[in-house]
Amino acid sequence: MLASLPAAVGMFAPPAVVIPPAVATRDAHTALLQANIPNTSNEEAFSYIYNKHVWGHFGHGSGKGSELGGSMGAAHILFHVVLLLNITSMVDAPCGGMLWQKRLLPRIKQNMTELRYLGVDVVRSVIDKNKATFLQWPYVTFLQQDLAQKDLPQGYDLILSRDALPHVRLSDVWRIL
Repeated sequence: MLASLPAAVGMFAPPAVVIPPAVATRDAHTALLQANIPNTSNEEAFSYIYNKHVWGHFGHGSGKGSELGGSMGAAHILFHVVLLLNITSMVDAPCGGMLWQKRLLPRIKQNMTELRYLGVDVVRSVIDKNKATFLQWPYVTFLQQDLAQKDLPQGYDLILSRDALPHVRLSDVWRIL
């Protein structure tokens, strides 16, 4: 079984062909933006999406999946995983507008008093807003970073990356993983 592991891992290697950015993007909104604005960085693309409300005002600009109803299942599972595995620190990348996390984190903190949470997002305005909103929450910090350009900080028990990969170029998926 273990002998076949390298072969299985190899089938997930990045493709050898170069895929144009607009085609290599799996999210329709991002694809349209990147097709119309060549060489758009992730920071530029997602800042445009937030600033122009491309995904609407849902989930503080993060889209319908970040509304409370759209994230209820993920929040429920995450809560129980954190308690079951005694998770005391987590990175949430991308954290987005923090609508559903704002309800979840206090529930976790009640049970895990030593909890540390780091929210990471590529959009500077989203990070700035989150910093202001969570200013009185000393266990919650934020970092502006492009997941495809730099590794996540080390020293955390759990990395949560919910709905990140479908929104970036396929070439960036390989860098993020």
